[in-house]
Amino acid sequence: MIIETSAPVTLQLSRQLIQANLAANNQQQAQYSFYSSAATLQQQKLMSSLWEQPITLQSL
Repeated sequence: MIIETSAPVTLQLSRQLIQANLAANNQQQAQYSFYSSAATLQQQKLMSSLWEQPITLQSL
């Protein structure tokens, strides 16, 4: 027997986040930073392509 648990686990996580006032709302916008030990223009272009929007790659 296989029991699918993803739906109840997701609902419980949502309840816990709401209860702890940690749930994101639609007005919050994530911020991302990208770092590399060898940041090059070629890597930046590749990561921008994968991310599907322009990014700035920063050196560590």
